[in-house]
Amino acid sequence: MVKLTSGVRQGGVLSPYLLAVYIDDLINHVHSKQIGCMYNFVNACIVMYADNMLLAPSVHSLQILVSACESMLGQLDFAISVRKSVCIRIGPRCHFNCSPILLSDGFELQWVDNVRYLGVCVIRSTHFSCSFDNANKTFYRSFNAIFGKVG
Repeated sequence: MVKLTSGVRQGGVLSPYLLAVYIDDLINHVHSKQIGCMYNFVNACIVMYADNMLLAPSVHSLQILVSACESMLGQLDFAISVRKSVCIRIGPRCHFNCSPILLSDGFELQWVDNVRYLGVCVIRSTHFSCSFDNANKTFYRSFNAIFGKVG
């Protein structure tokens, strides 16, 4: 055990690299479950960048992945934020009610109709689709503000 007396600043140059080293065990643990969506014969069950995402072929598989993440994060002294974490269902049965995804402390992850991932709004649908309404509103709002200043 090593006691750390100072941390790494968020947004620092080394922050992404140190987080990658720190969280590498979590990724390996989740991949070892052999549950997740396959893409070109590659298990794509966890995507970690600025936002983190779990991909599962079923609600039951998602529960297993969340539980695996939660147990490993507990060992790393991290926790899943219930306020920031949500679930969305994409596929032919997207409009059916889903059983709740439970965390070990009894909280449930909320099922939503759309989610923002890296600035893109992914919507619940029978196939993967995105909504660009918010991006269009932001663009026109910015354009009108600039155009209003320059005439």
